[in-house]
Amino acid sequence: MLFCCNITIFPIFKSFELNFNNLTVLNGLMVKLPAENQPSIKTALAQLDSYNKFYQGLQSYTDGVAQLKEGAKSAVDGSKQLSEGLSSLSDGSNTLVQASSQLKTASNQLAQGSDALVDGLTLFKSKGLDKISSVLNDTVKKDVDTTQELVDLANDYKTFADSKDGVEAKTKFIMIIDSKSKK
Repeated sequence: MLFCCNITIFPIFKSFELNFNNLTVLNGLMVKLPAENQPSIKTALAQLDSYNKFYQGLQSYTDGVAQLKEGAKSAVDGSKQLSEGLSSLSDGSNTLVQASSQLKTASNQLAQGSDALVDGLTLFKSKGLDKISSVLNDTVKKDVDTTQELVDLANDYKTFADSKDGVEAKTKFIMIIDSKSKK
């Protein structure tokens, strides 16, 4: 039997650690004691051995409780961090919900603005561009055609009076056009 514990054997020793060397000494003392005292000493040694096992178990239990305490403290710290993280996540979710609402409102405004733009461009085409195109196609085109005909006639026209054969004659007309001006 090996003993590793602090026990009080005699009042003169404050504590006595039982180990292999001490066990040898105790066994040597036991041989020198009268035979009738040896069974009670063996019983005392067996009780010390039981106490040693109890003490080691108690030490192991105490160490386990200390580890459990540290683990519980870590769990509390972790739960605080988790709580803070969940709070932050909740705040972020609320911000996202508000931003989503703003985005939806802005999107609806953009759609309404786009519809108004399409309506305005359609009106601009029908009231503005189509009229300008009509004026250009009808009036200006006729004026260009008329001008071209006048240019062709002027190029074909040679003289007021007949000219002799072989003589090239030219006549130029100067036209003054009265423009309409607003006063």
